[in-house]
Amino acid sequence: DITSLTPYLGEYSIKEQEITQILIGNAIDSLPKEVFTDSLEGKMIRMLKNQYGPMFTNDTNNTIKIIEERANNFKGPAKPIFNKLNEHYKDVLEIEEELK
Repeated sequence: DITSLTPYLGEYSIKEQEITQILIGNAIDSLPKEVFTDSLEGKMIRMLKNQYGPMFTNDTNNTIKIIEERANNFKGPAKPIFNKLNEHYKDVLEIEEELK
């Protein structure tokens, strides 16, 4: 599967999820702050959990590192969303540790 972004990104398969995560983050960051409601923010976080969940399952520490880096690089509305996503995965790790 080749996307219409091929001229900009080179050949890319839908199976390569990392580019999807980057594009979603950039899209969120380009939205005006005034369109964000608590409900929309919650939907964005759920959408990102769907994207990052499999990566988190396979490589927990690297996923948290990637999310932290992306949160630090964003300046707009994506920053608090990625910070909340990061908090979520850290909470998951804490619960996992408590259950051991």
